Amino acid sequence: MQHDYEELLNRAKSAYFRFPGEGGQIQPSNDSAVEEYDGKVYVVLRNINRVLRVYRVRNDGKLKALKRWPLSILEQYEAEKSGRDCDQRQSAGGKR
Repeated sequence: MQHDYEELLNRAKSAYFRFPGEGGQIQPSNDSAVEEYDGKVYVVLRNINRVLRVYRVRNDGKLKALKRWPLSILEQYEAEKSGRDCDQRQSAGGKR
């Protein structure tokens, strides 16, 4: 099944703001993306600090908000976050 990534992102953002949950109204950043893990398609809404919400794209094209996120999404986010933290520490150290 072919997916229009921009449409999926827009639908996920719309659902996120319609049902804000415990996250309030934190604005997703441009780091949000449509990603594939283990043959399944997910929409991952992120901001600069964390993953806000993850939706799985079902076979019928509908989005399902996940309460438990796939480990691979969390691992990728932690790896990217630690890389950003290292970059920030290095750039801060270079300014002294």
